[in-house]
Amino acid sequence: MNTPIKIYMLGNINHYLDEAQKNITNRLFKELAEKHDVTYKNAKENLFNLNFWKHISEFNPDIIHVFLRPTTFVLLYAKLFKLYTKKAKIIISAFQPPQIPYNTTIIKILKPDLYITISNELSNYFKNLGCNTITLYCGVDVQKFKPVTKDKKIKLRKKYGIPQNKYIILHVGHATKGRNLLILKNLLDDKIQPVFVSSKSFNIEKSLVKELKQSGCITFCDYIENIEELYQLSDCYICPTINESNSIALPLSVLEAMACNIPVVATRFGALSELFKDDGSFLFFNGTTEDLAEKIQLIMKSHRTVANRDKVLKFDWKNVTKKLEDIYQAVHSNGL
Repeated sequence: MNTPIKIYMLGNINHYLDEAQKNITNRLFKELAEKHDVTYKNAKENLFNLNFWKHISEFNPDIIHVFLRPTTFVLLYAKLFKLYTKKAKIIISAFQPPQIPYNTTIIKILKPDLYITISNELSNYFKNLGCNTITLYCGVDVQKFKPVTKDKKIKLRKKYGIPQNKYIILHVGHATKGRNLLILKNLLDDKIQPVFVSSKSFNIEKSLVKELKQSGCITFCDYIENIEELYQLSDCYICPTINESNSIALPLSVLEAMACNIPVVATRFGALSELFKDDGSFLFFNGTTEDLAEKIQLIMKSHRTVANRDKVLKFDWKNVTKKLEDIYQAVHSNGL
């Protein structure tokens, strides 16, 4: 950035960094704070806090960046910031489609200065409603999420009680049936062991977890700080999500798995089909158990070298942050 810009970031904050939107916001804050005057606050908790509004006034931001899924409440919230600060440019990061059923008029009337999305499909949705929009794919920590040796993989499996002689299929995310997770219970056999790691940030559907456990799927429901170790001990990552309301448009877990250089089998969800193609390391499936099992068998039998890490190195957080800084500069100077 050529000139200093004061940035006020608003998102969801709690003790657990086990949800994509929080992870993305937190990492961008840390990267931006190395060079810029940035404040990061919990959006929903501070709405009726007078000190919060006083702090915004005193901080006098050039950019207010809201990291919340667009709803009527969030759009009204953003409009209130615009009226209160007057000079600040309002940006909303929309990682999922807006949750405003049957009423696109609200989106048109309460549009911010800019939407930032993580898929071209989502960007086109907002553009068609007359909103200023740009696509910026989220990043991945390629220093934290990296491949390990066979010896390290053995040690990690021992640490987490994972079978040494099984082909480990992993999924990391929210324990909701909307993510098509019951597909995991059909994968267990004498060679394959499915593993599911649930986020604590959302309500866990206990009946789903119970059903997965009863099927033989190894399930973790506690917060795992070194989540990279679960990717590193695995042989393949699957992303079975179909419903766009149950994941951000570019699943962060897929990027993390790829950074660890393990094969991925995924539905053509969100931005995944924009960014990646079918090859020996990354395969798409149609969301059914039969097709998933077939694609896993193809990977298990393949002797090709896995090359997923190279595909995501460009999404290193330093690169993503630089692009975001350029966007801030353009918005601040009315050039975007």
